[in-house]
Amino acid sequence: MRATSAVLGVLVLVVLLVPLGLGLWLDARWFGAQSLEAVFTLRLRTEISLGLAAAAIAGAFTGVNFAWAALRLRRVASKEDRDSRGMATVVAAVPAVSLVVGLGFGLAAFGQWQTLLGFQAQVPFGQTDPTFGQDISFYIWTLPALAAARGWLTGLIIVVGLGAVLVYA
Repeated sequence: MRATSAVLGVLVLVVLLVPLGLGLWLDARWFGAQSLEAVFTLRLRTEISLGLAAAAIAGAFTGVNFAWAALRLRRVASKEDRDSRGMATVVAAVPAVSLVVGLGFGLAAFGQWQTLLGFQAQVPFGQTDPTFGQDISFYIWTLPALAAARGWLTGLIIVVGLGAVLVYA
């Protein structure tokens, strides 16, 4: 059973990481051919830092919530249930599940590098929107970054909420 799980885990990693690595390799070759290595380095540094930060935040948020749910479940369970293998499995699975969720959300944020760089390098356009009084650059640079952050946080809260329901179930 463990060998099958290990093989399945390696297969999932290969399916996820090979296309990502191939895309990065092709992009590096293209940017190198155009003499734009500095641009590719900035892009890669932004992708990695954004992915790692998102993975750390998602993993910590998931770990804290699942550990709290497991602790609450353990507190209200009967003595037989507290000492059972099922409860020990739930408590032991919290770090592994937190790591997997963190990696998934880190990979999801990895692709938002253009939005982040646009947000960081925004400049005012000098024209204001007549309805809301905002500079037009807000709608081009800030609003997409806020929408990406909102979508990422909403997904994280939904996944962690469903996971907490599974812990209690």
